[in-house]
Amino acid sequence: IVLVNPKIVKKSMFQDTDMEACLSFPDISGMVKRPSWIEVEAQNLKGEKFKAKFEGYEARLFQHEYDHLEGILFIDRLDSYTKHEIREELDLLQKKYSATEINH
Repeated sequence: IVLVNPKIVKKSMFQDTDMEACLSFPDISGMVKRPSWIEVEAQNLKGEKFKAKFEGYEARLFQHEYDHLEGILFIDRLDSYTKHEIREELDLLQKKYSATEINH
């Protein structure tokens, strides 16, 4: 399915909590709470508007990727205890990737 300019327009009041991870944060995972279903408005490749409803794992996956479009990472959605638990791993990743030098 192709979704151009997607926007979440409705979401479940009921939330599910499940383990998430992200390729941007190797070896880091945590429990994230998200609405159990969402309704999305988007356009197809011809520019025609449509709505789609996602439930369960598809809803979670879509919300995870949609967060990237909004500048939100899954670690931003972790509870404070979990953030504290992974702080050292996050600090190491930040040090590793901010220390790369650019040679001209």
